[in-house]
Amino acid sequence: MMNSLLSGKMVGGIKQIKTESLCPTCLKKTDAVVIEEDDGMIIRITCPIHGTVDNPHLFHDPEIYTSMRALMAARDDKWVPDAAFHDVINRCNMNCPQCFIPKVQSPETKPTIGQLESEAKSHKGSIIYLFGGEPTMQEDLTEIIELFSKRGYETSFFTNGLKMADIEYAEKISRTKPMVVLSIDTQDQKQGLEIYGADVLHEKIFALDNIISLNLPVFLNVVLRKGLNENQIQKFIELLKSKDGKVRGISFSGYWNPSGTKQDDIVPVKEVIEKIKQEIDCSLEDFIDCTLFGLYFSQLIRKITDSGGRRISACYLRLYLVHYHSRLTPLNRYINLPKLNEKLRQIYDNFQGTFFSRHKAVIATAIAFSMSIKKTSFIGIIIKNIRYCTPIAFSNRHPATMLIPRTSSIVITRYFDLSNVDLEFIPYCSLGAIEEGGVMPFCLREIMRSAKRSREG
Repeated sequence: MMNSLLSGKMVGGIKQIKTESLCPTCLKKTDAVVIEEDDGMIIRITCPIHGTVDNPHLFHDPEIYTSMRALMAARDDKWVPDAAFHDVINRCNMNCPQCFIPKVQSPETKPTIGQLESEAKSHKGSIIYLFGGEPTMQEDLTEIIELFSKRGYETSFFTNGLKMADIEYAEKISRTKPMVVLSIDTQDQKQGLEIYGADVLHEKIFALDNIISLNLPVFLNVVLRKGLNENQIQKFIELLKSKDGKVRGISFSGYWNPSGTKQDDIVPVKEVIEKIKQEIDCSLEDFIDCTLFGLYFSQLIRKITDSGGRRISACYLRLYLVHYHSRLTPLNRYINLPKLNEKLRQIYDNFQGTFFSRHKAVIATAIAFSMSIKKTSFIGIIIKNIRYCTPIAFSNRHPATMLIPRTSSIVITRYFDLSNVDLEFIPYCSLGAIEEGGVMPFCLREIMRSAKRSREG
């Protein structure tokens, strides 16, 4: 599978890889090729009506592009979204200049709990992200979280933090035990004024402190825009270190305009990693090995237990970290991940689905882990955390660093926009969005919504 996905046709000495895309003008599916040029990867989209257009590929760097296709080739399934965004309101209490969600949405929508439950029936994954607008503007948020938690979903919500800065409100939310994804793009007040259009940084910091004090798992979502806040990467790594595992992870997301993102606004993945390296001893290979580990291990968990197992998105790079002796250390330093990944893949390939095969796979997996450990100190870390991992592995939830104490993760995230949709990647996405009648890839939903708004004026 991997060889066929990574192969391409040489045309005039240039390697071209066939794919499909959307015409940026009419949005109809059409033929496309990905080409490596001197300045990076481009996607050439050819519409029989609107002609040919060349745009930078989402993974513009050739090494990143090749790595992401290899990760995609390692997946065992297509379009099985593990997580889905569910809009609970389209109103917000902020007006951030760079938010991809439109500033004015009319008419205001606030679905009922019954409507939200009915729409979510099409989602077969294990996670629901409550989205907006700003979910905390929905008066029934606690009831909505409780509803989906009772239905067996791991329920999370995105927030700008303004209402979570109020300890009484935060305590009310904490009783439902959700995971919180806090949007915070800078720790610099001057930058904050430019990013948010208002002086709200103190509220965001108060919100983070409240969330941590209430023992809620929290993940930080940091949107990076070239020339604006890429100098904050190291600051957020320092914050992650200082919280000693109480912040479960950081997602460094690329600035995104679903209608078409300018290359000048993008902080390249390698540049993000270089800045992370100033605080953590890591490399692109570490991100790839960790992402493959998450992929292979979760696929194997799904095979063995017939449930659970996080599905890694085809557009993410992930680095797993261990907090130990006031340091953040990549998982790769404790475990020989290339060796372990190969063993996990072999166990997965040999799995036959029988009762005997399940037990054999469990034993083989335990042996593979033990044979891959490079530092004996990691055994103590495993023993401390095994009581958290075991119930997760054998439930409809999934082993994730956000649920295991003294571990964190860093995720580098990018989304396709209307100018560069590569439909070879989209079927391997694990991040959906709930729409009337079903679930669709999140980035495609936002692209379609953005195009519709443009047409309507």
